[in-house]
Order: sequence, then structure tokens, then C-alpha cells
Amino acid sequence: MQIAFESPRQQDVVDLLSELDNYLSSLYPQESIFALDMDALARPEVLFAVARDAQGAAVGCGAMVLAAGYAELKRMYVRPAARGQGVARRLLDALEMAAAARGRHILALETGISQPEALGLYERQGYQRCGPFGGYPDDPLSVFMQKELPADALTLLRGRTRAFARERDWEQFHTPKNLAMALTVEAAELAEHFQWLHTGAPGELDEAAREGVRHELADVLLYLVQLADKLDVDLRAAALEKMGLNAAKYPAAKVRGDARKYDRY
Repeated sequence: MQIAFESPRQQDVVDLLSELDNYLSSLYPQESIFALDMDALARPEVLFAVARDAQGAAVGCGAMVLAAGYAELKRMYVRPAARGQGVARRLLDALEMAAAARGRHILALETGISQPEALGLYERQGYQRCGPFGGYPDDPLSVFMQKELPADALTLLRGRTRAFARERDWEQFHTPKNLAMALTVEAAELAEHFQWLHTGAPGELDEAAREGVRHELADVLLYLVQLADKLDVDLRAAALEKMGLNAAKYPAAKVRGDARKYDRY
């Protein structure tokens, strides 16, 4: 399953949204459906995520509207045949990460009282009920929810890795030693994609290799985040500290265009 931000103006996505519209129309009167149409979804302040299966078919979607001070989730839908595989949760994860990366730390949504599965998902993901927002009427068929996100994407990712391990009872295996070893292995698997290439520039990688690189980079990042979590290291602060130390070791005016180590100057 792959999730990416795409244009909603694709026929398979149009078909997906049509299914969602038909589903909502079977549950609520039209005056209680507050859906974004295609023109609204294509606006620059809207991000549209699509979940595709191994064959590339669109099986789920979700949108995020960037408003002043918050982001709103819209058009969440997963085809019945793809449900029970964590697709909706992964769509939520992608949208939440995108919101945090764009400085929106409050996510809000409107859903309906006749969608218990959606309500359960949102509650499990930490959304809490609230009042109407953003000009919505206080419709008796609506449920309004919101969630406060961590202040940065790394903190959000750390929470996701904690939950992922806890759900599988893997915390017992995630010692600093094991995580450090796993990180090293994943870094080696990343390097393998570049072995024997001239420079490893994007033009030298075919589609399968680019996908492999993307996945290995993700594994390296995930293990790094988990290792830092176990050792109580603030990765952002550590990175900024290290950049300061490197700047002192390698003054730009002194080392420009020279790749030698600092003790060789």
C-alpha cells in the first residue's frame, strides 16, 4: 500500500469520490452533507492524499484544508474491500504529518452520527469531540472533533513509532543495542542500492530502485527516531548542536571546495 499526495482530478479518484458521495447520500439528507466538490479539492490550500494498492488502484483518499491556525480533514474514504488493513489510519498519519510540517498543530473534522466506524477510528487516533467550527451549522446529524498535534513532525513520528511497537508487544525487543544494530543494517541496505553505480544520481535509478531507496530511508529514519527515544535524545536539538560544532570545525571561508577532514587543514 502506498500513500501519496496527488491531484484529485484523476478518473479513478473521481470514481472513488463518487462512491463516497453515494454512501453519504444513503445516510444523510443533502442539507446535512458538507462535502468539498472537485473545484474546492483542487484549490492550492488543499492537500489530497490517495492510497493505492500494489496494482496501483486507488482504494482510499483523504483531504486536508489548510485554514488559519488549524487544518481540517475532509473526504476521508476507504473502499469496503480495502477496509481492515489499516488504510484509513495510514491516510490519517500522512495527513497529520503534512499538517505538522506546515505549522498546523490543530486538526479538526466534521463527520456524521451514522458512521460508527469512522467515529471509532478518530477516537482511537486521539480526536476528541468539540463544538462546530469554521462556519458549520450546529447540525444534529454532525459530530465535530479535533486533535492537537505535537509542535514538530519528529515528535509526531516518535508517537507513531511508540504506538506501532506497543500494539505488537515489540517494546521488549527495542533495546538501544538492538535498535542501533537494526539502524546499521538498514543503512547498509540503503547503500546496496547505490553499489556499482557511477554517482547514484536519480537518473541512474530505475523506478524499482527509487522505491527501494525511499523505503530504506524510511527504515533508517524510523530506527533513528526510536533509538533517540530510548536514549532520551532530542534529535532536533542534537542536530542543531552538531551543526554548530561543525561550523566551528569547518569555517566556510577556510574549507570552501575542500573535502579534507578538519584536522588536515
